[in-house]
Amino acid sequence: MKIILLLPSQLSKFSNLYEVYYDLYLGLIYLNSDVEIIEIKKNFKTTKFPYMNIKSVEINHLKDFIFENMNDNTYFVTVDDFDIMLEIAKIGKIQNFLIWAHYFYGHRFIFKRYRYVDPILNNFKDIIVNRLIGYIPQSLSFIKSKFYYDALSNNFVVSQSLWTGLLIERVYSIPIRGILKIPINSEMYNLNLNTERKNILIFLGNKRETDLSSLFKIITLIRKFYKDVKLDYFGNNSTGEIFQQHYNIKLNYLGKIEREELLYIYNTHILTITPIYNGNFEMVPIHSLLCGTPVITYMQPFMEVTGDNLMIANINNTKEIENRIVQWRDIDIKIKVDIKNNILNEMDNKIIAKKLLEFINEI
Repeated sequence: MKIILLLPSQLSKFSNLYEVYYDLYLGLIYLNSDVEIIEIKKNFKTTKFPYMNIKSVEINHLKDFIFENMNDNTYFVTVDDFDIMLEIAKIGKIQNFLIWAHYFYGHRFIFKRYRYVDPILNNFKDIIVNRLIGYIPQSLSFIKSKFYYDALSNNFVVSQSLWTGLLIERVYSIPIRGILKIPINSEMYNLNLNTERKNILIFLGNKRETDLSSLFKIITLIRKFYKDVKLDYFGNNSTGEIFQQHYNIKLNYLGKIEREELLYIYNTHILTITPIYNGNFEMVPIHSLLCGTPVITYMQPFMEVTGDNLMIANINNTKEIENRIVQWRDIDIKIKVDIKNNILNEMDNKIIAKKLLEFINEI
C-alpha cells in the first residue's frame, strides 16, 4: 500500500500546514508505511517545502496526476484546501481518496463572530463587505459552497477536530467518518523546567483573525502583576506595528522564527497570549502548553484535547485571568507534566499515523 499526501502549497515556509504534513509523514515512516508528499502548486507565488525535497504538481494538472497514479493499492490524502476542493469537485468520486477537513468553507456566511474584523486592522470597505455577507440568503450561500459540498460528499471525510466535524455534518449533512487530530512530533518537545522565564510572549495573526482590542485589555491587566515586563511577539509583523501605533504600547518583534528556536522561546517566557478568534484548531496554545508555558486565549477547539485546564485562561474572563496569573507563579510542576502527557497521548504523530491507517483500511 502506498499513501500520497497531497499538500497545498503555502505562502510562507512557516505555515503550520507544512509542520502538520511533515509530522504526519514522520509518523507514517515510523510505522514503515510507503508514503510520499506531493506539493500541489497553486496559482500564486509560494515557498519551498522547508523540511525536505518533494515533488510538485501544478493544480491544473491535479486530475491527470490522480488518474495516472490511481490503483487499488494507492491512497490519496489531502486537506480541504478550497482551491484543491474546486478541482476535486470537477472529478467527482475518486478511488481511495480521503479528505481531512481543516478549514470548513462557509463559516462567514453562517456565524456573526466570523464576520467580525478588527476596525483597527481593516478599512471601512472590509468591514462593510464582511457585514453584508451576513445578509446573503442561505440558498445563495449554498450555491456558492456547492464545489465544497460536492468534493466532500463524493469522498471519504474525516475532520481535524470535533468542532470542524460537527459544522460539516450540521451545515452540509455530510457524514464525518471520524476525528484525525493534528500530529505532533513529540521528540521535539523538551519540557525544560529550569529555564528562567522573563517576558510575555504574544502571537499575532492576520487582519481577519486577530482582535487587538482584546490584546490591549489583557496587556493592561497583566501589567498590574508584572509592571515593567517586556512584551515579545511573533507571527504577523504588520499587525504588531499597527497595534503599537494605535495603542502606544511597545512590542518587541522576534522576527521569522524557525521551529526549533520557537520551542526554546516558549520555554523562556512567563505566558503566551493568542488573541486569535477565527480558528478551527489553533496550534500555538498547544505548542506553548507542551513547553510548560500557560496560555491566555479564546475558548477554542484545541480544548477538546486539553480540557478546562489550570494552564489555560479565557481571554474574555478577566477575573479568571487574574486568578490564574497568581496560580501560575507557584504552579505545581506535575500539572505542567500532566497536560503535556495528555496532549501527546492524543496528538503524538505515531498515534495519528496509526489512526490514519485505520481510516484508510475503512475506505
